Amino acid sequence: MRDGQIIFLNPGHTGGALHVAALLRRFDAPVKICETVTLTYICRSIGPAAVEVYRRTTNLLCAVFPGKFASDVVRKIGSIYPAVVAAKNVLETGLANINAIMHPAGMMGNAGRIAGGGRDFCFYSEGITPAIANVIASVDRERIHVVEKLGLPARSFVEIFFQAGLTTERARSSGSVYEAIHDSAPNRTIKAPKSGDHRYLHEDVGYGLVPIAEIGRWAGVETPVIDSLITVASEMNRIDYRREGLTLEKMGLAGAKAQTLTTLLHEGF
Repeated sequence: MRDGQIIFLNPGHTGGALHVAALLRRFDAPVKICETVTLTYICRSIGPAAVEVYRRTTNLLCAVFPGKFASDVVRKIGSIYPAVVAAKNVLETGLANINAIMHPAGMMGNAGRIAGGGRDFCFYSEGITPAIANVIASVDRERIHVVEKLGLPARSFVEIFFQAGLTTERARSSGSVYEAIHDSAPNRTIKAPKSGDHRYLHEDVGYGLVPIAEIGRWAGVETPVIDSLITVASEMNRIDYRREGLTLEKMGLAGAKAQTLTTLLHEGF
C-alpha cells in the first residue's frame, strides 16, 4: 500500500472502516479508508459471468476515516459513483446499516421455511410478514437510540430505505417498515437463501448487529431485541457471533472515551 492510497469499502457494514484501520495500525500504513452505508447497486448473479443490476442506489452516505480527509476522498469517490453524499463520520454510515436492520429478523422468522427444502420464495415480498416487520421496527428503534446518544443524525430505517431509492413515497409517508419493504421494487423478486449458512446471518449479525450492540453498550444504551437476535442466531448456526463478530476491540474503540470520540473519528488513531 502506498502513502495516501484510498481503500473503498463498498459497503462498510457497521464499523468496517474502523476495523480495517485498526488492523492496518500495526503496519503503519498511511492510507485513507472510506465506506458507503450500503452497496452502490442492488444486484444478483443470474448465471456464469452474468449479473442483473436491479437498481443503482441513490443518496448514498459515504464517510471517511480519518474524517479530516473527507472532502477530498468523497470527491474522488463521487467521480466514480456520483450518488455518494458525505456523511458526518464512519459511525453515521455504520449505524445506518440497512441489511443489519432487516436481514437477521427475516432469516430467523423464516428459518423453518428456509431449511425445509420447500419451493423457492421471495425473501422480502413473501418472507417479511407483518410480525417480522414488527421485530425489524424494534431493532430500528434500538439502533436509533444508540445513534441519538452519539449525537448523530437519527434517520429511521424507512427514511434511509427511501433515500437510497429502494421504496416508494407512499411507503415513506406511512412510516411502516412492512410497507417500505413490500413497496421495494428492486428487492421484490430476490429469492430467499437456501440455508442459514449465509451472509444474511454471518455478515448482518456478526458484522451488523454485534457492533451496534457493542457501541450501544459502550454508550450506555440497552438493546434487548438486538441482543436476543444475536443469541438466537448464534445458537442456530453454532457460531458465537459476539466473540467472532466485530467487537469494540476489533474496531479500535475499546479504550475510547466519550469526550474524545469525535476527535478520534476526525483525526484517526
